[in-house]
Amino acid sequence: MPAMKNSEIQYDVAIVGAGFAGLYLLHRCRQLGLSARIWEKAAGVGGVWY
Repeated sequence: MPAMKNSEIQYDVAIVGAGFAGLYLLHRCRQLGLSARIWEKAAGVGGVWY
């Protein structure tokens, strides 16, 4: 099977922002069996706590 590029992968949920709410949403999506990806512009996660 050929390797897929990151832009070719499909997700059930796209999460913008890896602050508290984004990380919680990722956690809940995984609990529900959904595939999800977070996009964050900052160098690290945590939002205002970073």
